[in-house]
Amino acid sequence: MKHFLTLSELQPKQIHEILNLADQLKYEKQHHISHPLLQGKTLGIVPGSSSSRTRICLEVGMYDLGGRAVSMPADSLKGQDGSRIRESARCYSRFVDVIALRALPHAVLTAFAKESGVPVLNGASDLADPCGALADLMTIRERYGSFEGLRLCYAGPAGAAADSLVAGALTMGMEVAVLEPPCGEADGHPLGAGGWIQYDRLLDAAAGADVLYTGPKAPWGEIDAAVVAAGAGDMLVLHRQPANRGKELSEQVFAAHAGEIYDQVENKLHVIKAILVRLLGQ
Repeated sequence: MKHFLTLSELQPKQIHEILNLADQLKYEKQHHISHPLLQGKTLGIVPGSSSSRTRICLEVGMYDLGGRAVSMPADSLKGQDGSRIRESARCYSRFVDVIALRALPHAVLTAFAKESGVPVLNGASDLADPCGALADLMTIRERYGSFEGLRLCYAGPAGAAADSLVAGALTMGMEVAVLEPPCGEADGHPLGAGGWIQYDRLLDAAAGADVLYTGPKAPWGEIDAAVVAAGAGDMLVLHRQPANRGKELSEQVFAAHAGEIYDQVENKLHVIKAILVRLLGQ
């Protein structure tokens, strides 16, 4: 991979390869097995806004891999001035081996990657959140072993995280139930029909689902035990952070599924590490 900007750019085989490496890195971290695959490498982090979980994953991930992470200013990128983006990309890439941009317009991200002399990772733009979606897919595969025959009910808010998750799920052959039409990564235009089904009622969308996904400020109301009961018997419940207990998920549902929700949080670290290794050709 030259850059990692959207999941739509990857084929199913490439996604499986990244997830396989993430599984390996997770096992090694849990068993205190050193894996300095990026010894001596430096990651530059360009944050468009303050971040906690993504920044921690990037910094800890590079440390685990034997490298280091440094923060780089985003001020020159926020105005979307083409010449300043070009100069920043060319200058920054002379100092580090790989660059992660987060919370910046996708147009800035793609323009920066075009001019960068090193790989660029999308830590989440206004149109795509591929790292988060890969962490979701990793968590799903950990539970079920594969994606074949699985049904995902997306009941979270619209936005980059939703579009990347739907793109990833469709790429891996899952059936997707939604409550409003998803958009494509990188362009924000509504996706044409194919693989996803739109419903008017949450209970109908959740019926028979193997995975139920929600997130902050979801417009469909609280997901309670009745909604979960409509799904498959061993339904996986995921929640994009930050989680607001008693709002998107009832206290009862959150408590019952906290283990998998925090697996989802942790798995972002492992997929980011796998992406960094792939970007740097290791």
